[in-house]
Amino acid sequence: MLSYQTARLLLGSPTTYHSSEIIFSQGAVFTQACIFTLSGAHYERITFNDKTITANTVYAAYPNDVLKLGKKIYGYRLYLMASPLNMQRIGYARGAFSHYFAPAPKKIRVIKSAEYSFLHDPKAFLHSPFKLSLNADLSGIRLDGIPIKASSYDIISSVVADGTIQLTRKGAIVLLRQRQITGGYPRILSVINPDLDFLAQYQLGMRVRFELISLLKAQQLLLQRQQALQHLAQALN
Repeated sequence: MLSYQTARLLLGSPTTYHSSEIIFSQGAVFTQACIFTLSGAHYERITFNDKTITANTVYAAYPNDVLKLGKKIYGYRLYLMASPLNMQRIGYARGAFSHYFAPAPKKIRVIKSAEYSFLHDPKAFLHSPFKLSLNADLSGIRLDGIPIKASSYDIISSVVADGTIQLTRKGAIVLLRQRQITGGYPRILSVINPDLDFLAQYQLGMRVRFELISLLKAQQLLLQRQQALQHLAQALN
């Protein structure tokens, strides 16, 4: 979401735009005149009509212009966003990530969720590393690791949210932003909103650890993210 929001701010928050989430692709061909920007995963080299360009910068494109992506260095999801041609936005750039936003945490921060009490040993979950399973899609990521025991693995189907961690008999699943709206598995924890953006950039197979924080701390971190976005919006206007 942060990459998506950054891209839209760079384009001037247009009401008409197209956004693509790119995970595995070598590039794109433009079919009409527009301005565009890239945000998210980092690539060794990105070229536009055979000239090297940088992410988080606004460029103009015309029919049959070609964008090519080199080797992915780090991150997982790249966002290509385009909107109607606006010559005044060309050249706008975000600048260094650290100038506006806090760095990615070493551990993904979580808060207690509705069925947290179902866990037999919460510390075992919080003190153990998990690997992001290849068994993942846009709705969620399964965590591979030590068996997590609970008093029950079923609940009456209830509302879930972005970042909800559900516990099944086969392990835990972190729900992403294209999740379902209800679920019948215990909701043991929830990834805080800002850190869900960082987790979404972990490549499958990477290891992740979690840190439990208070609801108050989570609210403070969300407010800081919102203020950072406002700061960026003001800088780009």
